[in-house]
This record gives sequence, structure tokens and C-alpha cells, in this order.
Amino acid sequence: MFTRIDDFCKSRQKIKSGPSAKLSDSEVITINLFCELARKRSLCEHVRFVEQWLREYFPHMIDRSRYQRRLVHLSGLINDVRVELLNDIVMELSDHRILDSTPVPVITFQRAYYTPLFPEASIGKCSARKMMYFGFKLHLLIDTQGIPVHFDLAPANVSDVSLAKEILSFNSEGKLVLADKGYISKEIQTHLMEQHGIELLTPSRKNQKVQMSRSETRILNTIRQKIEIMNNVLKDQFGFERTYAKTLRGLVTRITTKIAALTFGMFLNRLFGRRLLDIVSIVA
Repeated sequence: MFTRIDDFCKSRQKIKSGPSAKLSDSEVITINLFCELARKRSLCEHVRFVEQWLREYFPHMIDRSRYQRRLVHLSGLINDVRVELLNDIVMELSDHRILDSTPVPVITFQRAYYTPLFPEASIGKCSARKMMYFGFKLHLLIDTQGIPVHFDLAPANVSDVSLAKEILSFNSEGKLVLADKGYISKEIQTHLMEQHGIELLTPSRKNQKVQMSRSETRILNTIRQKIEIMNNVLKDQFGFERTYAKTLRGLVTRITTKIAALTFGMFLNRLFGRRLLDIVSIVA
């Protein structure tokens, strides 16, 4: 992991005046992604894990506060690492995409009216889990193998369909995209097809004139289960619903690092001929 990340960081490195940091950017990113794969939930756990088990590899490990500030500063570069890995496995991406949203609660619903944290968040409803929550929605785009292609974060009260154009503008030209009923819009479907050659396919609502057959709906739902699996991997393996973030910038950083770690884990599995979704056993 370090070799790959370090090579990429050196290719993007700008000449800076002054002394170099003892812990390089590539070391910070490697520590973060490795600890995410090792199921270390908080940044304190990251620091303790390195000090206990990886001190010989990272002798200049910094304290939690500086580690957190460095990560926030490097969040854009971490996402660039993810995109670079995606470019390496783009030949293995299927021709289909799957789009879905999942809730990202940040504060308990009971405390939402009394906290000054996350003024950008809003109250939303998750129909699948029959709950109200305060936070955001993660819109995730994957291929049919489960490889994360793109993602976006929006307040919980923003409708799914309003972000479809923005999300599908990345690596989806000429693709068939499968989504749920939240993305139904004849206008947007027409726009995506005419402007980008993207066919957005969703199940039919009961009040629509044109209905899918039962067999078509069953096939569509079966394929879409892949993104439910990926959402569960993010929640169970990477603690997606407990980021411990206190600001929007911190939340974006944590989400970016978790999806980058997932992508790196899938890249490593492909490299060593393992099943792509066998993430748990990468760090034993």
C-alpha cells in the first residue's frame, strides 16, 4: 500500500519551501487507509495501533490532533488516490452501474433541535428502515461487481432524483444505470439519454401508465441487491454510521477515507487473485 501511495504522491508533489514534515503525506494516507481496513473506528485507535504494532515502519508517528488536521488537509489527495486506483481497474468495470442512497445520521434525532453541530444537515426519512434521522444521504454509484465508481453527500431532505445528473456525469457515459424509485423522473431520464447516452432504469410506480413485467422487476431488484451489500460492507466493516465527526469537513474526510480504503482493499484482492469483496481478511 505504501509503495503505491508514495509513488502517486511523488508524482503530484509540489516543491515547498521550508523543512519537510517528519511524517510524509504518503505515510499519513497509508496509515489511515490501513487502519480503516483493520477496522479501527476512531482516530485515537489509529494512533494507538501504529504506536503498538507499526512503530518500526512509522517511527515519526504524530499525536491524534495533528493526525486529524493532516487528514482533513489531505482529503482531496486521498480521493485522488481512489480515482487513480479506479483508473487501474477500469478495464474490469462492467458496462452497468447501480445507483442508490443510504442515510448517514450524524446526531440522534432527539438532539437535532438542540445542537449547534452540523448546521448543514437536515431531517430526513428512510423509507426502507422506517425511521426519521438527522444528517445526510450518501449517494453511491457502483458497477455490478461492487466497485465504487463515484459518490456524493447531500442533506437528508434533498431528493434523490435532483442529484442524478451530477452523480452520473462521472464514468457513466453510454452506460445502463439501475436505480430505485427515488430516481424516477421522465425529464431527467430523457436528458441523460440525449446528452450522455445514459439509460436510467428504475422500477415502475403503481400509478404509472407503463409498468414493468414481474420478471423484469425481479431481475432489476436482484441486480440492485449488490449495492445493498456494498452499503452493508461500509456500515459493518468500516463503521460508516459512526464516523465520530463533529463538522461537515470532518465528515466528508472520514467518508472519503472509508470509500478509498474499500477501493484499495478491492484493488489488493484483484492484485492477489482473491474475491473482490473479501475485505475482512485483508488485515488479519
